[in-house]
Amino acid sequence: MPLGVTEPPPGGEATANLSFVLPDSIRPGDMRLVIKLDPDSTIDESNQSNNMAITRTAMVTIPQWQLNVVTNGNGSVSASQVGEYYPHKARVSFMARAGKGARFAGWGGDALGALSESMVVLDSNKTVVGNFVSTTNLVTYVRGGGTVSSDAEGGAYVAGATANLQAVALPGWTFSGWSGDLTGTAAAATLAMDTNKIVTATFTLTREAWAAREFSAADLTNPLVSGPDADPDGDGMANWREWLRGSPPKDAAARGYSKVTREGRWLLLTYTRLETMPAGYAVRCVAGTDLANWTLPVVERVVASSAGVETIEARLDTTGLPQAFIRTVDEGPATTDPYETWRAGAFSAEDLPLSNISGREADPDADGAPNWREWLSGSLPQDRTSTGLLGMRRDGGVAVLTFTRRAGLPVGYVVRAARSTHLTDWSTDEVVETVVSTTDGVETIEARWTTSGSGYMRVELCLP
Repeated sequence: MPLGVTEPPPGGEATANLSFVLPDSIRPGDMRLVIKLDPDSTIDESNQSNNMAITRTAMVTIPQWQLNVVTNGNGSVSASQVGEYYPHKARVSFMARAGKGARFAGWGGDALGALSESMVVLDSNKTVVGNFVSTTNLVTYVRGGGTVSSDAEGGAYVAGATANLQAVALPGWTFSGWSGDLTGTAAAATLAMDTNKIVTATFTLTREAWAAREFSAADLTNPLVSGPDADPDGDGMANWREWLRGSPPKDAAARGYSKVTREGRWLLLTYTRLETMPAGYAVRCVAGTDLANWTLPVVERVVASSAGVETIEARLDTTGLPQAFIRTVDEGPATTDPYETWRAGAFSAEDLPLSNISGREADPDADGAPNWREWLSGSLPQDRTSTGLLGMRRDGGVAVLTFTRRAGLPVGYVVRAARSTHLTDWSTDEVVETVVSTTDGVETIEARWTTSGSGYMRVELCLP
């Protein structure tokens, strides 16, 4: 570059101020300065080496820097360059890797950020710190129809943190409680994560809640449609069995099990059942070599689960068997026949063994009402004056029928009043029933029907 000074006379000298820029790629160390003068092109100089000078001492020192990498906790930090010293303005990248049972918690020192990758420029001595924290894992399981949410993605918590859990039931299902490392029945719960933990949330579906979900309001008032022993779709599966299978009660094609198939030496049967059932209920598969003894071992496994209903594949090894059968069994708790309970109190010990006296269809007092009707109406089976029908009268334009019925009848049993204008079509529409008294578990009912013309009323007794 031009010196910008006046040319000195021969044997004289001139002073010039020089500046220079060091490139980023220059290596570190002590540097001497080399100065070379290029003469003007109009001057013919025979020995240009006289125009070069090197300083006797180092005029420029290019620094080099040290890098210190530190880890806190269980993890490691790797660098893109490794050395005792680093050139000035060297760029070094870092990668943090957490060890088992830990996670990366962020950079410290001269590195910034929470991501696992970072970079520093070495324009001075630097220290890079990788911070790791110990973690605990929370594993949640669900039994029944519901979900569990937590406040940590993937269930990983910093050791000592508190996990917040929320159990959410599907329509019709009810959260019944926690098990494993968490107990209680509150849907919202907290858990101290001082170690790895496993929690199970259980949801239940009662038959009543299932019926409310599957049937209309009108159906629920009709035990012949929504009662536990009713079969509205005619598929041979009573409602209580459809409930246990998780199958729709009004779809004859959905019975909760498949046809038996063969796969080599195996007989296969697939069926569905609720993941959780009330005590005393069960759905299982049995097998045998005849239709009387179902004692062969069956291998079962869960192949799918959705909305609280699991699909089971049952297998029977038929090796060496002359013939084999496999089927499903639906089991409910043992129940006491309410009629038998009444019969035991209504007849003497001598009469109980006699079916012509205490049997369901027997009519020991010859009043035209068999014993099962006497039981429903709350009347006495050996008193022909006690029939449950107390009388009928007209109160102005209202026909009034008074009768009795047993209070708290089991589902499916009905005692009600009906009306007709011509003795052929009977209906309960427009009939208003009122309980006027209850004595010893027997209600007295007054049924009123407003009619301007002639009409008839009767008492209907129905069995499930």
